[in-house]
Amino acid sequence: ASDPLSDLHENRDMDDTSKSFTRLQLSNVEDTWPPDESPQYPKPAAGDTKDSPTQNTHLRWDDPYYDIARHQIVEVAGDDKYGRKIILFSTCRMPPSHQLDHVKLLGYLKHTLDKYVESDYTLVYLHHGLTSENKPSLSWLRDAYREFDRKYKKNIKALYIVHPTMFIKTLLILFKPIISFKFGRKIFYMNYLMERDRTSIRL
Repeated sequence: ASDPLSDLHENRDMDDTSKSFTRLQLSNVEDTWPPDESPQYPKPAAGDTKDSPTQNTHLRWDDPYYDIARHQIVEVAGDDKYGRKIILFSTCRMPPSHQLDHVKLLGYLKHTLDKYVESDYTLVYLHHGLTSENKPSLSWLRDAYREFDRKYKKNIKALYIVHPTMFIKTLLILFKPIISFKFGRKIFYMNYLMERDRTSIRL
């Protein structure tokens, strides 16, 4: 697959991208994200998504990450066809921002990845379900990327962004100065999870 960060500059829909980029530039990085478009996706086929999260978690109730893990935002979804671990990040499971400690969420994501980063792994980000109610701040997103040093980037073989919107693509352009070229080549877009048949993912 081609490098999406480069391909965006040649996109025939640059008018839409420019509008989104202008809107992004005018926003305060300490505030929540500007409104994103809300594309209508067809209901997924059976097996493409999981039911709403339950309160069950593999962590004990007194674990410091229990209150994060119970939402099942971050999960280990098995192995891909090459035997690499798949880490799933589901934004639709994020509660409203005032109910979620985003600093602890980042800590839990790193805590989960720490078990697998010494080997090759794949990260799948499900963007659909992110709303104005549960979006973290842009500054948090920027700081989160900086938290992931070479230890986490070295062995990640792919970051799949599922259900991308024009805004999330524009956001990657904005963050391009801090995203290395090598890491940028590992980012791929998927409109639907069913497209995993054309990738190494098998959930």
